Amino acid sequence: MTTLSRPRSVTIGIYLLYTALIIGVVMNVIWLLAYAPTMTPPGMRVSTLSITGIVIFLLFFLLGWYFIYEIGRGKNWARILLLTFYILGALLSLLSWLKSNMSFSVFIITVHSLTLLLGLVAFIYLFTKEAGEWFQSAGR
Repeated sequence: MTTLSRPRSVTIGIYLLYTALIIGVVMNVIWLLAYAPTMTPPGMRVSTLSITGIVIFLLFFLLGWYFIYEIGRGKNWARILLLTFYILGALLSLLSWLKSNMSFSVFIITVHSLTLLLGLVAFIYLFTKEAGEWFQSAGR
């Protein structure tokens, strides 16, 4: 069985995912640093909350980066798993916005919406017919 060369749609989807990931991490760190003082439970130091949040965001960043890397290598499981995480994350974001009565800043909501939109477009590219054929070409 011959392996097809990676389609342009997959390459575009990968670049969009990396872009969304980087923007998302930067915005989450900014959000954490801006809102941690107002969210700190009594008796907990702000720096402890910030460090914990940054470590969690870093772990998610590394996991996201790994999945995108594996998608670039043609691993279909990574494409499906990242799509599943994307859908869950988008739903959780929407619920969070609704629960908070949209009390987040317009800038943060706008940038977060942009990252969700980049992810959506990326997955449209990653699930084209030619992309599907590429992921199946070597039983990936």
